[in-house]
Amino acid sequence: MTATRDHDVEALAREMLRQTILKSGWDPALKGEERQRRINRDVDLHWHLMLSEAQKRLGQRQELDA
Repeated sequence: MTATRDHDVEALAREMLRQTILKSGWDPALKGEERQRRINRDVDLHWHLMLSEAQKRLGQRQELDA
């Protein structure tokens, strides 16, 4: 169960960071595949910055489902 939870937390943290980057208007001069490649790189490098928020959100979801 812990491995699944860890995977879920990481997946949510990555998605939250990706959405934050997209909403921010990050590097508007980049277009297409290059922009996507750099966003993916940033998500791979920095997803852990959203870790505590992702854990909090998943905990809240579990409370609602209980």
